[in-house]
Amino acid sequence: MTDSIINRVSNIAYNIDTDEITLPKSIKIELASICNHKCTYCIVPKLKNTKHFISDEIFYKVISEVKRLKIPEIGLFHMGEGTLHPKFKSYISYVKKTYPECVIFITTNGILLDPLKYAVKNNIKSIKFSLNGYNKLSHLDVTGCDTFDLIIKNIQELIKYRNSIQSKTQISASSIYYNNSEQDSFSEYLDTLVDKHYYTQIYNHAAKIDNKFIDLSNNSKILKHLCELPCFGLYNLCHIKTTGDINLCRFGIDEEFTIGNIMNSNLEDIWFSEKANNLRNDSTSGKLDTCNKCIGINNGL
Repeated sequence: MTDSIINRVSNIAYNIDTDEITLPKSIKIELASICNHKCTYCIVPKLKNTKHFISDEIFYKVISEVKRLKIPEIGLFHMGEGTLHPKFKSYISYVKKTYPECVIFITTNGILLDPLKYAVKNNIKSIKFSLNGYNKLSHLDVTGCDTFDLIIKNIQELIKYRNSIQSKTQISASSIYYNNSEQDSFSEYLDTLVDKHYYTQIYNHAAKIDNKFIDLSNNSKILKHLCELPCFGLYNLCHIKTTGDINLCRFGIDEEFTIGNIMNSNLEDIWFSEKANNLRNDSTSGKLDTCNKCIGINNGL
């Protein structure tokens, strides 16, 4: 397929202008701050969130700002599992109706098939499965849930459904790479199933999780330059939490990187604010301890 997930991610991650800050190329909207997996590498199960789902008021305000500023794409997820939101379907319909030119993409753990079929029916741009186990045992070990067979079945059914209705939704998968032959064999199977499969680095969620960097420099299936300074999350990718807080960090889990709230100001004033620019400068110049310890941009060194 043209305009693949690799091309879109590359456009966000590689084209960074630190001298002339522009509006974000993409916005991730956290519909849910909870998840139905308990992944060992993830901070979400360890967070004590009080606001699990984004409200209509906040969501509609975000979409209004996205449309006004002509932001080209939105992701209906962030740290949690977006398909858990009771209004996941209606939010897709709302975006399609009010801002039809907007590209919609999601990342999901793939447990819930029905909302994913609705997304495919509505021709959203991309659905990516985050599939970080390569068999039942490794999946259970990583996620804490015995859902491996269900997710594989859901991927198969979703692709069959997409093809039957001739939807243009791209269906891909990504996996944290553990550097073993069993995973490579599973990856070869995924290549026959989804439109694209690729590996990602294991992250430590802004140094909040004790994960270790894995050298993937010689692996052809890893997306290059995602773990380098300057961090593309600070410049090209905006993150809006269930509370309406806007967080510059790709992992967006503490107030250090919170630069404002969408309900209190317009998006561009927050994005170009003094605090936002100071965070960008301090991160890029190595002055932020959190960034210096983050595998996501600095190999955790």
